Amino acid sequence: MLNQIKTLNSAKYVAQNNGWRELKNHTGQYIDFLFWSGYQDELGNSNEWLNNQRAEVLSLKNQYGVVPLAYKEISPENTAGMEQFYSTVKSQGLIPYAIPGVYTEINTYDLPVTPPDNPAPNPGLPHAVNSFVINLGVSDQHLEAMKKFDLAIVGPEISDYQLKELQSAGVQVIAYMATTSIDQQYPYYQGITDEDYLWVNGKKVANSNDYMPDWLMDPRSTHFRKIVVDTIKKDVFDRGFDGVYLDTLNQAAEYIEFYVSLDPTSMAKLKSELMAGSAQLAKEIREAGPNKILAHNNGWRELVNHTAPYIDFIMWEGYQYELGTSDEWLNQKRSNLINLSQEYDFTVLACRFFDYNDFAGVQEFYDIARSYEFIPYSPWTTNGQLWYNNVNTYGVPPRSPIPEQPPVEDPGEEEPPVDEEDPPTEEEPAPDTERPSSPRITTATAVNSNSIKLSWQKSTDNVSVDQYKIYRLDSTKGFIEHATTTDTTFTDTNLSKRTVYYYYVVAVDAAGNQSLITEVKSVQTKR
Repeated sequence: MLNQIKTLNSAKYVAQNNGWRELKNHTGQYIDFLFWSGYQDELGNSNEWLNNQRAEVLSLKNQYGVVPLAYKEISPENTAGMEQFYSTVKSQGLIPYAIPGVYTEINTYDLPVTPPDNPAPNPGLPHAVNSFVINLGVSDQHLEAMKKFDLAIVGPEISDYQLKELQSAGVQVIAYMATTSIDQQYPYYQGITDEDYLWVNGKKVANSNDYMPDWLMDPRSTHFRKIVVDTIKKDVFDRGFDGVYLDTLNQAAEYIEFYVSLDPTSMAKLKSELMAGSAQLAKEIREAGPNKILAHNNGWRELVNHTAPYIDFIMWEGYQYELGTSDEWLNQKRSNLINLSQEYDFTVLACRFFDYNDFAGVQEFYDIARSYEFIPYSPWTTNGQLWYNNVNTYGVPPRSPIPEQPPVEDPGEEEPPVDEEDPPTEEEPAPDTERPSSPRITTATAVNSNSIKLSWQKSTDNVSVDQYKIYRLDSTKGFIEHATTTDTTFTDTNLSKRTVYYYYVVAVDAAGNQSLITEVKSVQTKR
């Protein structure tokens, strides 16, 4: 029967409700959508029979292009239930919808934003990004260390000299701007009126804590969004920054229930409106700077479902690497973020603070973040305070190459004639892009009061290892290249007595490919 229906007009959609147990195996080639009614998300992956059924449904997607949809009835007041349902269903590869009790009502919870009909083409980044640094207190002594990174997030107060100094080194520089949560005493934006603050139950909503007494702003306000967009155009885009980094864009939309008390229906409505307003602000900033980088902090819980079409980067601040895959809710959020990043071509940045010189912790964080293709960075804590006012160059990969611009052809210059009898030129061999294996430091000892000796195992390479670079920690510039050698030993001399020094080693082949770094070794010179 479905075959006959499909042949009536193959350009029309055919959808089937249920039949996911067995009928699907016979109808899959004739349908476009398969609905799974009453989807059992609460069972997760605990039921083997359901797992097998779901795997068969997803195989229809690969084999015939069938889109699997899942729905169940959930009360609009049960936001926690909807959150679990939507997260679970998405993580398992289906498209969710929660029916609000009756089929005559419409539930817009977590509805993805549809990209504009004619979106401005995203020109892409000037060059690839493999590393980033966030430093909101840039001083001239930081500049050399910051030049090691592909992307720098800085405060808008950075001087024109500092901005041009970084950009001339090929660093893409974007300016930090707070959005829906701003300082009560020193609001950055001018011209704010009462309508721009977020009011609930007749009171302005405050986001107050020990270090940041803020007001929450209302992204639904057209006037407030215009102030933000105009300020970013003037203070960021017109000054020559490569883009903007939006902080607190998710503060009102994702955390409003922590600041005010409302009945479930009113809270769900307010969150939906704040989410739409924040996404609209991101859209308007994108339209104001179509050739600029647009990034925002956090929002990985839900906001990114609405801002994904407009952004180039999202930063997961405080990334919980130590939980691994033990937390199912985090697994679902991470999976959703990865899927969105692939669909909309944005990059995930991950950030986590560590105590100064906790290289083992930083390395573990970097390894786990990179396993998900996130780009990690760890600022050091300063006197126990979490603040972006230093530069950590540990484990920074080599800078991404900046592509050369193609030469401009002279339209008046004719191509020389081709001698058809010339023998064909031989194709050049493919460039060597394989990195050497990482060396492993086997010895790191103090020879005396002013010298330290390092030894390491020889690296291997598909062609040959050309040299080894030894990096040493500098108190102001971070890890800097200190020496090179073709041997597998190095002695550092002219050191201060009873002083701790930190080192790591990198292998380099003839093509310039660099290995992953060794572990950091610390050695104290003798008396």
